[in-house]
Amino acid sequence: MAVPQTLQDKLDLWRAAGRIVRHGDELFSEVGWLQVLHGQGLKPQGHHPLAEALSEAEISDYLGDTQAVIQRCVAQMPSHADFIQAHCAAAKELQTC
Repeated sequence: MAVPQTLQDKLDLWRAAGRIVRHGDELFSEVGWLQVLHGQGLKPQGHHPLAEALSEAEISDYLGDTQAVIQRCVAQMPSHADFIQAHCAAAKELQTC
């Protein structure tokens, strides 16, 4: 089956600059497209020129801030074992089987 031109355009843009563009009310979100493209092993050959608009220090600060937010969120979450115990554990009478 031939690749529709709209999909080919999307693939070409991704390969050239790592860009994902949605038109109208597409089924996949940007994150969904990223998962599909990356999952299919399609890697961009370049990057969007706007990526060079920030200095290394600004990028480092941004990524540091992002990491701090993630760490704060993780600190608030239960451990995997605690979550399973609270939400997924089998009833006591079934655990003796």
